[in-house]
Amino acid sequence: SSILTMDVDTSVARLDLTLSRMQQMFDETLQASGQEPDYILMSPLQRQKYVARVGAQMFTYSDKATAGDGGFLSLSFGGVPIESSKDCPNGMVLFLKKDTWKLCELQPGGFADLDGNVLSRDANADQYTGYYRWYWNLVCTQPAANAILTGLTLT
Repeated sequence: SSILTMDVDTSVARLDLTLSRMQQMFDETLQASGQEPDYILMSPLQRQKYVARVGAQMFTYSDKATAGDGGFLSLSFGGVPIESSKDCPNGMVLFLKKDTWKLCELQPGGFADLDGNVLSRDANADQYTGYYRWYWNLVCTQPAANAILTGLTLT
């Protein structure tokens, strides 16, 4: 897999997201694996920077518009959807090939039954507690088809 930083000459710790560096991430994964990412994941704060970067160059599909709206429900780069998640660290963008990721179940999900009871009474309260557990690992079958861009400015 490729992990690149925005700062190519080490003169600055963090730089703004650029379209050319995003394209380079696609080119790096294509060169390394023969495949290109089909999913981009970033922090909502990086999504703000992406929208600001492509502002005047953004193509919109107005055939579905029925009312004036200043925001976007979906974004993409070269046709590849961009999703945001609060769980994606600010300052990085993940370029993923979804079919290279597999969920390997180690034990099926179920309520924990350690002492013969699924629910346990809480002391000094009129309530019961139980918890659901599921043991699994997330495995990447082709790491070279995925990439991370880091070293982006924080907002």
